[in-house]
Amino acid sequence: MKTKMMRNRLLAIIVLLSLLLPISGCLENFSLNPLNTEKDAQEFVASNIGRIQILRVNSTIMQFLQSNITDSLLSVEKTIHVNSDGVLQVGSDYLGYCKLKFKPGDLPQDVTVKLQWNLNQGNFEVDFKPEGLVFTHPVSLEMFYNVAELANIDEGKLKLFYYNEDEKIWQLVGGTADIARKIFKVDIHHFSRYALAHSE
Repeated sequence: MKTKMMRNRLLAIIVLLSLLLPISGCLENFSLNPLNTEKDAQEFVASNIGRIQILRVNSTIMQFLQSNITDSLLSVEKTIHVNSDGVLQVGSDYLGYCKLKFKPGDLPQDVTVKLQWNLNQGNFEVDFKPEGLVFTHPVSLEMFYNVAELANIDEGKLKLFYYNEDEKIWQLVGGTADIARKIFKVDIHHFSRYALAHSE
């Protein structure tokens, strides 16, 4: 009698599991959060002014970039001397570019600067090193964003943000877009990780 009861319980558990497993498989892919997709997770991020979307490379251009772009187009390292002009630029007139312009006295001392543009990852995001170095005067940053995906985007709302490592959030810097020429200009005050983005 005891064996029969145990067999019935085991059978009930098996039946119950067979009913629940397909449901749990569906639940793995279900979320009440509409932003819980890989695409949205890459595009929508928190900032000090609300959620923002980092500007992305046009998908057709992105296919070209993935197979043709070289490190020399995306990365440059150069010593900038405190008493002279200096320019760092990556990219090209076709792929878009990121340019940093120094004037004499902008840096507190001679500095070897590295500029890494993350276009090959699909974002208009750039890293300047040595991170955290504060300039004596603001430095001019220019981005030519002609390869960006601009569908449903108000270019007049484009702004530059930097990633605050301490607070783990993107912080507004500002800047303005020359929409006709697809050039974004802004002054920055320190080296960091920057992204061109717009609010929702």
